[in-house]
Amino acid sequence: MASHVRPGCCVFDGPRRLRRLTSDGPRRLRRFASDGPRRLRRFAIGILLFEALAGSGACDRGAKDSRAATTSVGGARRRETTVSTATTGDRAQSGTIRKLFDDAAACGDRYHCPPLEELARRAEEKDDRQVLAVAFDLMCDAQVQSASRLGDAAWKVARAWLHGRDKVNGFDAGARQLFLDGIRRILSGGSPSFIIPAYSLLQGRDLSEAPEIFKTEALNPQRDDVQRSEAVKSLHFYLKDLVLARTWLSSKDPRMMDAGARLLDNLDHSLLKQTEEELPLLLATARRADLPKPVALMLVAHVASHEDQAFLPVLNVFAQSR
Repeated sequence: MASHVRPGCCVFDGPRRLRRLTSDGPRRLRRFASDGPRRLRRFAIGILLFEALAGSGACDRGAKDSRAATTSVGGARRRETTVSTATTGDRAQSGTIRKLFDDAAACGDRYHCPPLEELARRAEEKDDRQVLAVAFDLMCDAQVQSASRLGDAAWKVARAWLHGRDKVNGFDAGARQLFLDGIRRILSGGSPSFIIPAYSLLQGRDLSEAPEIFKTEALNPQRDDVQRSEAVKSLHFYLKDLVLARTWLSSKDPRMMDAGARLLDNLDHSLLKQTEEELPLLLATARRADLPKPVALMLVAHVASHEDQAFLPVLNVFAQSR
């Protein structure tokens, strides 16, 4: 029956007939009543058909919504299953990689070690970032020392990965983030023995974040003298003038003055205006009454290394003021 119903007729015909019946007053009501059962049946059938089709449409929409919801939930379940499987796979892969590191640490011949060679190959040639991630995990482990076989393997694999990036002229965004996050993890709370090895991985890299990391490390009160010296030494890759050295030497903070003296000694002096800029800076610093003795001694040694008669007045100022 529904196949012969004109689309929309039942949606509008029932209420229209009902409105016409009620609005036309007693005349239509009398005609409707006098026409007897035939009109009543036709009207009732129209109303029933309208309600049935309207209900059918709602059920169809409900069924579609239900199917959509089921599909959506099923999709979510499939996605959750996929993510769960991927996560499980990642963990299994990391476990396999960690075993290779353990095998490398236990390798009888450190000059020919197949597990270490496999790790380095995957890191360098295949850009295997899971291998790098496990290497950083080991270097961040306070129980792993850089001088141990396991620590040495982790550092060598990270270096191999960097060598691979050098071959392709740098980092993509993901590699850059992974590498910098690993370095920051080591410096913010990893194994203390990996501080200087981490500097060696970062220094000279064409990364805009590198100078700021080394500046922070040079002033880090948690670093010892050797570590601060290495951080300052790493800065010379990025500096071509005296701006930072002047800022630190002009400070009243002893730690900054110390870093400034170390930095001045590590800058590439072929890039500096020595007599025009460095000499006045040294003279002004030598006259400071609050200059810590260790800083003064570092600057005296630096002036002596110039072997330039023009810098002798600096030594005279140091001699007179101390």
